[in-house]
Formats: sequence, C-alpha cells, structure tokens
Amino acid sequence: MGSCCNDIDACSIDTLRDQQRGTLRIVLGINAVMFLIIAVAALYGRSSALLSDSLDNLGDALTYGLSLYAVSRSGTTKAKVALFKGGLIFLAACGVAVQIVSKLIHPSVPSFEVMGGVQPYEPRCQLVLSLSSLAPSRRRCQYEFGMGMLAK
Repeated sequence: MGSCCNDIDACSIDTLRDQQRGTLRIVLGINAVMFLIIAVAALYGRSSALLSDSLDNLGDALTYGLSLYAVSRSGTTKAKVALFKGGLIFLAACGVAVQIVSKLIHPSVPSFEVMGGVQPYEPRCQLVLSLSSLAPSRRRCQYEFGMGMLAK
C-alpha cells in the first residue's frame, strides 16, 4: 500500500473507491445479463411477474452504471443517483400496471412451462451471483487492510 501514495488515509480512500468500482462492475454485468434472460422469458411466456422482475434488474443495472460515475463524486451526485433509481422503480411499476390493465381487457394466460422453468430458479441464481460478486471484494479488503497494518 505504501507504493500507491505516502498518505495512508488518502490511499485507503482510493483503494476503497477502486474496490467499489470493481464490485459495481461485477453487479452491473450480473444485472444486465439477468435482465436480458428474464426479459426474453417474460415476453415469451407472457408473464407480468417476470416482466416486473426483469425491469427491476434493468433499473439496478442502470443505477449501478450511474453509481460507477458517482462513486468518487459529491453527496449531491450520489443523492441524484438514488432519486433516479426511485424514478425507475416508479416507471417500472407503471409499465407493469399498464400490462396488467391490458391483460384485463385482453385476457391471456402466462405460459406455465416458462413460469415453471424460470420463476423457481431465478431468485437462487440472483443470490449465488450476488454473493459471488462480494467474495473478490472481501478478499481484497482483508489483504489490503492487513498490508496497511504491516506498513504502519
């Protein structure tokens, strides 16, 4: 750690921001891929539940992308990113509500094969992928804090 700068505190902040960027990139990729998979399943299976889940993943991916930009910016920028995420959740809810009203007017039954094939496994995949994204960050943090203690 001593090689990155002379001020340990400033170096720790830079290291933390680098770790945050790395983790954000991983979860951005996870959410983008999950959005695509679930969106295709939602459209193919005519499922409002899967559609809302895919839109949530899209909102998360967009938020993580903006968070990559905001990670070293001011608190105001970070607050704007949080407000943007809230707006995305509201828009997604409106979109799903429109789809539900449309299904009330033009009834259709979701495809059981798609729902039964995707819905039970999707949350498990999300959990495994999310936990796996935290493991490299935790190892780096333990190593770098350990090295920081040795440098003192």
